[in-house]
Amino acid sequence: MHLAVSSGLSKPQNRLFDRRLAHAAKELGLVLTGASGPEQADLAYVCGLPASRMLSTHFPLVAPVLPTSRYQHQPWYFVDVLARDAETGLGTGRWAYNQTSSFSGWLAVHHGLRLHHVDPEQLEWVETGSHAYSLSVLRRGDADLAGVDSMILDLDSQLAQDLIVIDSWGPWPTPPVMAARSLDPGLVEELASAFLGTDEAITWVTLDPGHLEPIQVVAGSAVTSAGG
Repeated sequence: MHLAVSSGLSKPQNRLFDRRLAHAAKELGLVLTGASGPEQADLAYVCGLPASRMLSTHFPLVAPVLPTSRYQHQPWYFVDVLARDAETGLGTGRWAYNQTSSFSGWLAVHHGLRLHHVDPEQLEWVETGSHAYSLSVLRRGDADLAGVDSMILDLDSQLAQDLIVIDSWGPWPTPPVMAARSLDPGLVEELASAFLGTDEAITWVTLDPGHLEPIQVVAGSAVTSAGG
């Protein structure tokens, strides 16, 4: 059987997904093909914000849980705020962000700023295209702050070399592997089972149907208030 897949996160996260997916495909005898986009995929590993907009056609299936203590064996992550100087204030300087379709790099950062009584509309924003490039832009001085998915930093600590985490916001629901609702229920169960277990000390867990609700709440409020 052919399975169309899509992975659109950072390189460390995509590698994690690709390894586990290859294991599942071998176990179940599946042939993997690329999809033209996450909406057309049978399985899509995607940021929580676009994932929350796919719920009419897909549902959260599984996600990795990192072994470090702050994850507490839960499928969540944090937005780490990085700077070159520990004294950098949240409301000063330029913020690097990957793209406006990102929850961790854009929407959660706006939410976090408003909770700290900083108006994001008064700040300067530098679009970079990826979390990794946001860190490069920050390191070379073309931005002063950046919010990054903590999983990326924990999977590849070299990415944050010479930078300082000055704050950490969350937890938020970790980016899920989304399964198409059109898939056979029996295959869905087999896929979930094949993903479970460990991969280099990283555990994969099945997700609750309401996994993305916190992101939906923030996205729906458009983070227009400190309580949004």
